[in-house]
Amino acid sequence: MENRNTRSLTQVCQALWRQYDMSILACVLLTMSGYFYWGSRQRQAITETIRPELFNSGDLVDVVMAVDGDEVIIGNGAGETTKFRILGIKSFNPTLRDPLILEYGKICFDYLKRVAVGKQARLVVSDKRVDNEGRLLGTLFLEGTDGKYDLNLATDLISKGYTLVYTRFDFPGMDAYLGAQRKARETGEGFWMNDRIAARADSLLLLWNQEKNRGP
Repeated sequence: MENRNTRSLTQVCQALWRQYDMSILACVLLTMSGYFYWGSRQRQAITETIRPELFNSGDLVDVVMAVDGDEVIIGNGAGETTKFRILGIKSFNPTLRDPLILEYGKICFDYLKRVAVGKQARLVVSDKRVDNEGRLLGTLFLEGTDGKYDLNLATDLISKGYTLVYTRFDFPGMDAYLGAQRKARETGEGFWMNDRIAARADSLLLLWNQEKNRGP
């Protein structure tokens, strides 16, 4: 009798454990499906938003999504969106295998999402308008503490040591960007406090200057 009761109890426990496992599996699958759905929606948003001709200097735009540390998706009041490449900066790639480079690339990306995504910005389009990848090219000015759209997003990223001035091509305001970069380096902001990353940044700046001197 005791053995029979023990076997019954064991069977009940096994049944409950299987049910528990299935609940966990269901939660995991649901979470994964949500993750992949969001990823597919994000990829879809990136690939379908190529309407730079609809945007002009002076427009007040919505920063819809950050693609990486120097590219965002912007939208207008009519619901149209486009890819936007922030002029004059170059951020570390947050997908590189080097853990240190990845860390600072992610810091820049996360900061960009925090301060810009979901906010409005005043748009200034460069004379070139689009880059070689068809992305709208220019500058975004976020709303400052005085309520005016005068906070240059690129300068903010440079000043905090989250991104580099992209010196491969000249652009309006480049001297001010370089001044902000020198100050960030002197005060050890962001990645400038790390000797290894600073050396990597210097090598990139040297490479871009060499490429610029060689010409197109």
